[in-house]
Amino acid sequence: MGSIAVSENGKLLYTKAIGYADVENLKKATVGTKYKIGSISKMFTASLIFKAIEENKLTLGQTLDAYYPQIENSKK
Repeated sequence: MGSIAVSENGKLLYTKAIGYADVENLKKATVGTKYKIGSISKMFTASLIFKAIEENKLTLGQTLDAYYPQIENSKK
């Protein structure tokens, strides 16, 4: 179950929703269906972090305080 959208230069080229928004009630998903974040989001986040490391925008030892100093313990 999920949705996909493909765009280029800000123009939406393709959208598709597959599966159910509510399996129990057999409510089909639409392109507007909101999904809970699952474990797959961790892979996307890790990929983006390592891409930023390759581009020397981040380091593995960098802490959050450079970007979010207001967060408690962000220096850890």
